[in-house]
Amino acid sequence: MAARAAARSVLGIVYEANPPRDEGDAGGLLEAMSRRLGRVIGLADAVLVTDGVLGTRRVGVLDACAAIAASHPRAEVMISLRTRDRTYERLAGDIAEAARVGVSAVLLVRGDPPQYAGARDTNLYPGAALSRLRAESRTCGVRMVLSLPAEPDPAGTRKKLAARPDAFVTQVIASEAQAAGIVEEMAAHGIGVTPCVMVPSEKNAPSARALGLDWSAYEGDCGAFVRRIHSLAGGVLVTSPRDLAAAEAAIASAR
Repeated sequence: MAARAAARSVLGIVYEANPPRDEGDAGGLLEAMSRRLGRVIGLADAVLVTDGVLGTRRVGVLDACAAIAASHPRAEVMISLRTRDRTYERLAGDIAEAARVGVSAVLLVRGDPPQYAGARDTNLYPGAALSRLRAESRTCGVRMVLSLPAEPDPAGTRKKLAARPDAFVTQVIASEAQAAGIVEEMAAHGIGVTPCVMVPSEKNAPSARALGLDWSAYEGDCGAFVRRIHSLAGGVLVTSPRDLAAAEAAIASAR
């Protein structure tokens, strides 16, 4: 089952990178980000640049993507796009721009409620948006990915499958068995799954608590856990929101 799923998953070890907070001087912030990410980008097979983490205003994901591509031209770059603060037309335009700059895959996420002044919830949902993009042939040749919770809801999963994503990425998982169940279920539909693993560290502990994540099953050897998940699913997304050094160590150990 895992081999079948891997054929269409987001392959390899993918590092999740968060653009800097938008505090002015975007060019300087992006240059510093590209330098800081240099080693982990070299260790990983690809980087997923996120959009508006936790609803806070950050430097634009496409600007961040362009900066990484300029500094690391051989890197495979993917992005996530929030739907809840985009109109459909803006979303379609951003996907077209992503295709233009060489993004290989776009992960559509609902996202947390925006926390900055002037933000407006458009009530656009990822599955509905992807269905319309497919119907109007506006995916621009980019692989379209949707997210799944670590404990998928059958009704929600059916709706997302109806949108015909190219692959799924999970929210953070806590065990190999949890990942295996999702991978096997989606393999029956011919769709690959890339499980998401948070690197355990003291700095990342607040993020784990906020998500209700218990990482005790792999805390002793995250590198080995990442390696097993990669072997199981064909791809793994490594997130370490507060600790770049821990991410580098985990990915290096997984090799």
